[in-house]
Amino acid sequence: MKVLYPTNVAGRPDVPADVTIVDYDPRAPIPPEHHNAEVLVSWGSTRALMTAAAGQLTRLRWVQSLAAGPDLELAAGFATDVVITSGRSLHNQTVAEHALALILAGLRGLRQLIPAQSAHRWRSDLGGVCIEGADGRVQTLSGAKVLIWGFGDIAQCLAPHLTALGAHVTGAARTAGERAGYLVIAASDLPGALEDTDVLVMILPHAPDTRTALNAALLAHLPARAWVVN
Repeated sequence: MKVLYPTNVAGRPDVPADVTIVDYDPRAPIPPEHHNAEVLVSWGSTRALMTAAAGQLTRLRWVQSLAAGPDLELAAGFATDVVITSGRSLHNQTVAEHALALILAGLRGLRQLIPAQSAHRWRSDLGGVCIEGADGRVQTLSGAKVLIWGFGDIAQCLAPHLTALGAHVTGAARTAGERAGYLVIAASDLPGALEDTDVLVMILPHAPDTRTALNAALLAHLPARAWVVN
């Protein structure tokens, strides 16, 4: 069995003796001598190249996307008997870390601190234990009310980090309940919940019904002090 493995992914998995791993550049056409591959591991390709691969790899049986959502692969036109699987949960920790970085960058005023650093100016108004800035916006996670809209795997990885920094975390999803020890409200109850939210974090899947999820009507319920991280 021949497995095509992208060169932009570090390391190689241990495989049985009858499996051959062939490195390929996901940003270039797959060489003709490898069109007989049975497995394609996908990461970082383009729509055009993926569509071309769907027509060229005639012996393909399995496409393993390393993305949490295999939108690119599903839209490429692979034969109906080709199994397409996703990389769900592979990026939970890194995406949660990125979300936390964005939240802290906003709250702690990094946008203002970076140019001040370049100008060799000390912004004492942005340091210390600040609860609210001059514009009323929250400047710390300690005591902040954080609402995570879309409480799946990534959100459940992010929530404990926010809790450790003193935030009060609530989730929002299609159905209410409790997940990973956190209260989750129904999305239909968002208007009321947003009224008292300091930080809104959106971790919604990429889908037609989520493109306009946060509309003007919902934004109107957020207080002026609130931050939105998408």
